[in-house]
This record gives sequence, C-alpha cells and structure tokens, in this order.
Amino acid sequence: MSVYLELAYNAWFFILALLLLAAFAAWAYRSTLPPVSAFLRRFLFALRLLAGAFMLLLIFEPIFGIAIRKEERPVIALLIDTSASMSLSSGPSSPTPSLPELLNRQWLKRLEQKYEVFPILFADTASVVADWPPDSLELIREGTNISLALRLAEEKLASRHFVAVLLLSDGVYNLGGDPLGLLEQYPAPIYTVTLGKDQPDRDIWIEEVIANEMAFANTRVPVEVVVRATGFSGRQAMVQLLQNGQVLQSQTVRLPADLSEKKVRLDFVPENVGMNKFEISIPPVKGETTDKNNRRTFYIKVLKSKLRIAVVAGAPGPDVSFLIRTLRRDKNFTVKPYIFLSEQKLLGDRLPRKAELDTFDCVVGVNLLAGKRATTTLLPWLRSAVVEHKKPFLYILGPVPTLQDLWNARDVLLIATRPVGKNESTVLPEPTLQGLIHPILRTGEEATGVKETIENLPPVFYRFSRLSLQAGSQVLLTAGDDASPAGNRPLLATIRQGERRVVAFIGGGFWRWHLMMQRIDPGNTFYERLILNSLRWVVSAEESKLLKVTTNKEIYRTGEEIIFTAQAYYEDFTPRDGLEITVKIQGKGLVQEIVLNARGNGLYEGKLNVFEGGDYRYTAVAHTEEREVSRDEGNFSVEPFRIEYLRTHADRLLMEKIARRSGARPVPPDSLEEWVESLDYATRVAFEEKEFPLWQRWPMLAVIVVALSIEWFIRKRKGML
Repeated sequence: MSVYLELAYNAWFFILALLLLAAFAAWAYRSTLPPVSAFLRRFLFALRLLAGAFMLLLIFEPIFGIAIRKEERPVIALLIDTSASMSLSSGPSSPTPSLPELLNRQWLKRLEQKYEVFPILFADTASVVADWPPDSLELIREGTNISLALRLAEEKLASRHFVAVLLLSDGVYNLGGDPLGLLEQYPAPIYTVTLGKDQPDRDIWIEEVIANEMAFANTRVPVEVVVRATGFSGRQAMVQLLQNGQVLQSQTVRLPADLSEKKVRLDFVPENVGMNKFEISIPPVKGETTDKNNRRTFYIKVLKSKLRIAVVAGAPGPDVSFLIRTLRRDKNFTVKPYIFLSEQKLLGDRLPRKAELDTFDCVVGVNLLAGKRATTTLLPWLRSAVVEHKKPFLYILGPVPTLQDLWNARDVLLIATRPVGKNESTVLPEPTLQGLIHPILRTGEEATGVKETIENLPPVFYRFSRLSLQAGSQVLLTAGDDASPAGNRPLLATIRQGERRVVAFIGGGFWRWHLMMQRIDPGNTFYERLILNSLRWVVSAEESKLLKVTTNKEIYRTGEEIIFTAQAYYEDFTPRDGLEITVKIQGKGLVQEIVLNARGNGLYEGKLNVFEGGDYRYTAVAHTEEREVSRDEGNFSVEPFRIEYLRTHADRLLMEKIARRSGARPVPPDSLEEWVESLDYATRVAFEEKEFPLWQRWPMLAVIVVALSIEWFIRKRKGML
C-alpha cells in the first residue's frame, strides 16, 4: 500500500507560501503589547500558522490518495446445463458419464484449488449459484439457452480476472439463438465438455401439429401431424386424435427412416361450439427412450356452422369487390350481395325483409353514404337490421359526400359527436396498445410483429380532423399524418353496446392493403386475415363484460411465460383505470395468485412462470378500495410435451465449434483432470486507488475556524492589540 498527496498547483509554490506565512506569524509574535510569556507567544504563533496552512490547502486543493496493491486469482466460469435432456446423457448407449457423476470427480476439487470457480446453472434461464456445491442437481428444466449463460458470465465477471469458461452441456440449444454469434468478441476462451450420446436413441416423437385456430361446427376439419422417429424404420405406429379421452380418429402409419419425417392427415367434424381442446397421441412403442414426446395438445375455437352474410353497398367500388372476394374464398361463408349500381338499379334481389333477415348471421356494409338512394333506402333498412334487430354489423364507411349525411346516420354507425371534416387525404394506420393485443389484429404474430406489419401498410383515404365514437368503443387503429393528431381520428374500432357488436372501418381504400402489399410480398395475407378476424369477432356470441382477462395463448409448453392481459370498463364501456386486479390460478394441486400491473387506458398486464403439464383455471377479480366491481375467469393448459426430448442425442459438432472459435478446445469428460493440470493462468496484479479531496471536507474549515477562534479568545483575554 502506498500513500500520496497531490496539489492542484506546483508544490514549491505551496512551500514558498507556507514559509512566508510562517515568517509573518513569527514577526507578529516576536514581541507583544502587553508582554506575555514565551510559551503563550509560541502557542499563538502555532495557532496562526495552523490556520494559515489550512487556508493555503483550501487554495491548493489537496487530494489524499491511497493505492492498494491487490493480487486477483484467475476466475473460471463453470456453466452447467440443467435442462431435461441432460438426464439422457447417461445410460448403456452413452459414452459419457452422467452430469452429477462428472461433478463428483476429483478434477473439480483440483480446479477450485488452483482457481476461483464461478458456477452458473442454466437451462431456459440462467442464474449464479449462491451456495456451491448445491445439495442436489435437478435436470428437469425445459429449454436450453446457451447464449444466455455465456452473456451472464460475461456480465458478472466483466471487472474480474476472467480467464476461461468451462461449458458442460449436450450442445442442444432450443432457445436464445445460435451461441456461435457471440464468439467474435467474447472476452475468454470457452472449453467445452460434451455429454450425451453421439447417435440418437430409439425414439418416436411428434414434431409438429398443424391445425386451424378456428373452425365451424359440423364441418370437416383437417389436422396435419408431423411424426419423426429413429431406430424404428419400417415399424408401424398408431397416430390418434382425441378429445376428452375419446378417440375421434386414428391412423396406422409406417414409421420413417431415421430423422426423416412422416406427415399424417387426420380429419374430424367438431360439434360443440366454443373453445375445444384436442390431443394428438402415439401409444408408446416397446423400446422407446421416452414417451414424453408422444403427445401434443392444441385448441380450436369452433364457431357456428356456415354463416350467411348480407353485404350491402351504397355504390360499387374496389372496397366492395375486394371484400366480397375475400369472404367468398372461405367456404364456411354464404355471401349474398346487395349493391346499388345507381339510384334506380340494385345488383341482386330487393333488400331482405324481416322474415328473410332472420336467416342472416351478420350484415356487412360498404360505401354506405354514396348516392341518394343509399341515404333514402339503405339507411332505413340498416336501422331496422342492425339497430332494432341487433344484427352483428361490420362496415367500411367509404367516401362521405357531406358531414351532415354522416351525422344523420349516427345511430347506425355509432358516431358520438358531430365530426369535424377536411379535404380527403391519405393517412397511415397507427396501432394503439389495445389494438396490438386485440384478437382482430392477432394475425399469428407477436405484438412487435403485428406493429411492424401495420407500419409497412400503404396509406388509405380519410377526411376527418376529429371524430369520436359512442361509448363502448375500442380504437384499434388510428389515422396518422403530419396535419392532425392521430388520437382524435379512429381508423379501425370495435363497439359494444349491450347486445350490439360493431366493427367500424372509418375511411376508404382499404383494398390497397391487399393489392399494393401483393406487389411487395405476394404471400402477404394481412388484409384477408384482418377481414376474417373482424367478421369472426363480430359474430361470436361472447358476453359483454366489464372485465375481460385473457392469456396470450391457450396452450403453453413448459419453459414458456404466461402473459395475462386484462381490459377493464365502466358501465358505458369506456376504459377504466385505478383498479386492483388479482388473478388466482388453480390446478394440479397448486394455488397461486398474482396482481396485474396497470398500463393505462383500461389495460392491465401480469406475467407468471409456467407450471408442469396439465389444465389450469384462473379467476380474476377487479376491485377498488371499497368493493369488488367485476370478475372474469378462463382456462389455459400447459402441454406435457417437452421440447427437450425432440432431440435425444448430443450436438458434438456445435460444441467443438464453440471451443475452436473462442480460442480454446473441446475437452473429453475423462480428460478433465489432465486439462486442469495443463492450465497455467497467472495471478493478476491490480492496484485499487482511493482518493479523498481534502479541500472539500468540512474538517478543513473546522480546523481554520477553531484555530482562529482560540487565537482571538486568548488575545481578547490578554488585552493584546
């Protein structure tokens, strides 16, 4: 340890000033009036010199420093894979020892003697081991994220003498991306120890189940199952489709050659309307490594069979033709168009009367205000159909000749206040928070993917600078441009008023979202999915609730995170904030409760770790400080299928690449003791400096004040001038 004192200016100036100060103090006390003893004069001289010296220190800004020499032991990060697949690393066909057996060998004790070991356990998550060694090592986690473990070691050891990583794993990652992408700038070499079998065991598993998320009752639904197998080439197995334990259909298939796939198509006819749970199962075959990957669960929302849709339009146009073509592509819809070609001519039969109207499940309106006949004939009919008879209603507003026409149709279109208009212009869609999680905009992507898709859509036509919808509306897309704030201009909204359900596309030119996107990406189906999702939402007979709590999926795999989303409303269906919403989850002998966090505008969100496989029920309660205001409930399932068993043999090639590219080498499990002895990492000498700016400390000023006070007090008592 070394000690030093630094000054802001040259030390010789300080010494010179101190000498001058000492000379002045000596001259001042060479003789006094009245005369005092020599001892008292020397004491007063010392007080003045002390006060002056500390004043000089304040001017020269001294910094007192201590440099401490430290010897840092080399640190080796020990990354241990605790995923479920590691439980298959031992056995008669495995050339390597099991992970617990390997950790109990002498090499680890010798490594801890030579270096500091920093242990990290990882699977789907990664964490530093607080108590090492652990009492037991459970190899039950679902998912393997090698990249996460490497990043955690780099983060935690950034300021330490980090010299190497020892990675114990089978190399089969299924989360977090390719770990090779981290190695270009990784700060330490990574030695890899590959555990597990080089060749896959005899096993059969279900790779994938492909089925529609929605189907119609009494309509045949196809389900495609992808089966893989190793060691059973040519053998037969039965693939079953089950619901509530009963076999709906089964098919005997000849198993494929090793690691190749076999596609199996099963068909069934759902009968029960609502959310239905199904299971694909392959009965265990003698000699399989595990049967935990022989089952897959999936959900299908079953709607009422074949819907009859009345499409009414005030005038023909691209929005009309594109909409009808989209609906007719779905064989579960029967579309009946009624289009005013002019004030006298209607394409199709006369508008359906009351008796015929009851046979339709939904009314779709397009270009509702185009033409006089539309306002004199079509709007009265719509009042009867969607206001009085409360038929589900989806409309694309289209061009608006005058704002008065729109205001006159406010009861049909659910406009709340007189709109403020401007010249028609193009606007870009901007999603709201509610829109990103709403089922209408759920097009098979995560919220970030939906947002990116919407931001890439071409503009549509809009002519309002301010427009508001009636109570119970939820805006999913707003119209954005540089001239007006998007928040006052809904572009796509849902409205619920008692039994009425309405989806409103406020504007025109939505066909551009199909035609123009096809030029950029021929496979883009956003427009079609948006229209079909909107139609399914508006016709589904879901109860209007003041609290709606949903999970982001109906079925999870072990290792995933469950996200609960709540939407709370007042009695007029305006968003409600300020609630405390608790969700109680029950199932598999477990009861757990979480509190959702408010996100604003009536939205609440919470997250929960997944449980073991099985069915769970949740009950959500919203309450204020005084009372409970609403509640909701639902179900979700955790799939017993385990991704860790999709591949039951080690990825030795990946582990070797990780080692070589990081500047290290792979280490055979039986050569770990020799590897430990071959390491020669030296202790690092480092200096830790601590500096204290003395001139900023209050004791400096205190010494000056005390010294001058004592000098003044003595001079006063002695009557000195």
